[in-house]
Amino acid sequence: MTQSTLSVLPTTVAQFYQQQYSYWTSQLTALQAQLTMLMASPVESYTFSGGEGQQSAKRRDLKQVQDAVIFAERQVGYYFGKLYGRRNTNLTLRRR
Repeated sequence: MTQSTLSVLPTTVAQFYQQQYSYWTSQLTALQAQLTMLMASPVESYTFSGGEGQQSAKRRDLKQVQDAVIFAERQVGYYFGKLYGRRNTNLTLRRR
């Protein structure tokens, strides 16, 4: 499906929306990969003590990543609507 931006948008505004749409699409892809990784290995934190020192690491929890995915999805939808005009429209019809 080929899509073109709304013709009434100034070029600079259309470019800005396209940049934001691309950014949030890439962020959504990265967050979904992180969510998949967390689903496979739900360990939140661990500590390792070896002979030469101690190491610890903590991952983001599943709920934080899910919230970030939801936010990114909303941003992608918002900029898609701005670019391609798929937003809700109100019409007022008058009877004569």
